[in-house]
Amino acid sequence: MPQPDIIYGTPKGADQVTTDVYTDVGFTSPGGGLVTILRNPGFGPASLIIANTGLNSITRQVLGANRADIPEAEWVVVTAGTAIAAGTSNAVAYGNIYQAFLRVQVRATAGGSQGAARADLRLTRDVEH
Repeated sequence: MPQPDIIYGTPKGADQVTTDVYTDVGFTSPGGGLVTILRNPGFGPASLIIANTGLNSITRQVLGANRADIPEAEWVVVTAGTAIAAGTSNAVAYGNIYQAFLRVQVRATAGGSQGAARADLRLTRDVEH
């Protein structure tokens, strides 16, 4: 029996604000509560949409790891930094994500400016290998 996809989303009215350093985006977990580390239940397709809700350009990246408790320096880059202009959205589709845990991060593209973002991530659970 197919399992439903897992959808994480930034809580309404809680856009992630950032400046010059990458900041983890907070998501509402399927079980409730706010999380910044997302559990990937399978190694299937995924889609990520980030809306830049601020007045300045932001840059996003996605990090992955097989354990959630490792130092930040040991997380690998799943998707390198991509700039998103103010007032626009960016969508990316992944054929497969092989890391068990994911973090979505944003930062202001220009030093000293401030950015804000809202994100939605959909993870597909049932994929035959």
